[in-house]
Amino acid sequence: MAIKSFDYVNYSKVFRDQVPQSNLLLTHLNVFADRQIADSHKVSMDRIQEASIGVDAPLMRFSSEWGTIEKPTAGSYLYELPWAGVTDRVTSADLKGYRRPGSTMEQSLDEIEANKFLQMRAKFERSREYAYWQALIFNKVNAWGTQQNEIDWSGNDSNLLIVFYVQIMPDDFIMQLHRF
Repeated sequence: MAIKSFDYVNYSKVFRDQVPQSNLLLTHLNVFADRQIADSHKVSMDRIQEASIGVDAPLMRFSSEWGTIEKPTAGSYLYELPWAGVTDRVTSADLKGYRRPGSTMEQSLDEIEANKFLQMRAKFERSREYAYWQALIFNKVNAWGTQQNEIDWSGNDSNLLIVFYVQIMPDDFIMQLHRF
């Protein structure tokens, strides 16, 4: 809170609107708004189409003839666009013992999958923020998992770092940067 002409001015709305609680400063400053940046990563989910497995009895006692066994099939569904692939697994340990918030009922498989997707999204946003930081400070990005392992921008936008600091930092801090 600041005092201006003996009235309280609330600046909390500015911080709430500009930088949300995810704490991703470079993402919300839109420094890389002119670049083609993917907004999401690839989440692919395998889902069992048919869950019935029939085990038939033998046709005759001690015979080698058996009936057919129906096996389930699985299909892969793409949920988001590619940028960085993340693999996770839902096991039986995830299904047991976890309750819904505010309820005595257990979570369903869909709710557990949704929680996994939210965790993957948070991991993607942190890695994208780290890539932004690398591009601003070093003009290079380690693009693991892609065909081009290191993206080098050192010749393209060498003044981007100074423009960024001029926008968000005070003047005395910029003077200290130029001394290095």
